[in-house]
Amino acid sequence: DALIALAYNRDLKGCKEFTTEEWQDAARDLHQKTGATVVGRSRKFKVVVGSDDDTVTEVLKVHERALTYAQQEGAFTQPNAGVCEKMLAWAHDATLGSKGDLCELYCGGGTFTVALAPNFERVVATELSKASVALAERNLATNSINNVRVARVPADEVAGALKTLCREAAAAAGARAEEALARAQLAERALAAEKADRAQQTEAESV
Repeated sequence: DALIALAYNRDLKGCKEFTTEEWQDAARDLHQKTGATVVGRSRKFKVVVGSDDDTVTEVLKVHERALTYAQQEGAFTQPNAGVCEKMLAWAHDATLGSKGDLCELYCGGGTFTVALAPNFERVVATELSKASVALAERNLATNSINNVRVARVPADEVAGALKTLCREAAAAAGARAEEALARAQLAERALAAEKADRAQQTEAESV
């Protein structure tokens, strides 16, 4: 797929040089000549010609898996598909055999989320952009990934929550360790008392 994006400083809606309809006629002509989707945008206005939406389809291979992504105009993506495939393969191999869950910050359109999700039991992927959240959910559905929840939340809030959980877990672990130590000390004292009783009994029997 191909997409041509034209950004204007002047308002496309209500421009003095040409009407929106004239721009769309010219965009349709460009689409017919190139086959590319044409996107025109200015401040708070966007028009798409030649497609139902402003995305292109990209297929990235991670080992034997062919992953299909919708990449949206204006959103961040890796421009070099070959390099992106190598990054995804490395991240996949580095997490292969992982146990437990994954929390991913700044997931964007879900490029890494889709590739890594099969390596974990559950995944929570966070992103602040509403459009990116929708795109990530779309890419997950396209690739039949069903163990991921995408949450629209700032990364600093997630980091703060994780720190709190770590502190609580550390405190709980410390309390459990103290309890285990106390039990071990009691068991040791009981064993010592039992040995002393046996020694006394043996001495009494010998007399």
